[in-house]
Amino acid sequence: MSPPSAFFSDDLLTEFLSLLPVKSLLRFKCVSHSWKSLISDPNFVKFHLKKSKSHNPQFTLITYHVKHIKGESPYGSDDESEEDHSIIPYSISSFLDNPSFTLFADHHYLWNEK
Repeated sequence: MSPPSAFFSDDLLTEFLSLLPVKSLLRFKCVSHSWKSLISDPNFVKFHLKKSKSHNPQFTLITYHVKHIKGESPYGSDDESEEDHSIIPYSISSFLDNPSFTLFADHHYLWNEK
């Protein structure tokens, strides 16, 4: 008995592939001849470009880091703190293409959609 074959309709496959970054699509051209034909089709390329522009929101990654300085202060407090932050424009497709950055537990990260 042979295992059941997985089948996706062309419309469903087109919709699914249109959500992926270009780098992944180029890799997926090796899956099968039909996927290669679909991904290489000029109509799919136009559809993917149109969809990626509308579904690729820009985000701002804001990082906050507070440094605590221990010691005596002439102003009455023994501890001082210094706040540092960075604002980084970031697209979700950039994150998907390079998901290797790490969120550390001792820092706070806030994503805001522009």
